[in-house]
Amino acid sequence: MSRVIVLDDNAAMRAVLSDIVAYMGHEVSAFARIDPFLETVRRETPDCLIVDAMLQEKRNGLDVIDQIQHMAGMQSSRYILLTASLELIPLRERLKERQIELLTKPCSLDDLEMALN
Repeated sequence: MSRVIVLDDNAAMRAVLSDIVAYMGHEVSAFARIDPFLETVRRETPDCLIVDAMLQEKRNGLDVIDQIQHMAGMQSSRYILLTASLELIPLRERLKERQIELLTKPCSLDDLEMALN
C-alpha cells in the first residue's frame, strides 16, 4: 500500500479522488488548501501526490509540485497533475521528463491506476 496525498480545492473532486484512491488500496489524505497540504508532505514523505492544476489560492498546481520536488526526500515520489484545461496537453511530454504525469479531468480509472503504480 502506498501513501497518496491529494490537493484539490473542489470538494466534490477531492472526495471522489479520495474514495477511488482508497478503493485502489492506497492510504490517502486530501486537502483543499496548500499550506496544510505542504505541511503533511514534509512530515509524511508520500509515495505519490495528486495535485489539481488550477487552485484558487492564486497558485497553480505545477508551481506546488515544483516546490515539493525540491524538498529533501521527495525526488522519488510520483507526481500526478490533474487538469480540466486542454492547454496543458501539449506539455505532456515535457512534464513526463520532469516525472510529472498529466491527467485530464475526467480521467479514466485505468489511467489513474497506471499513474499511481
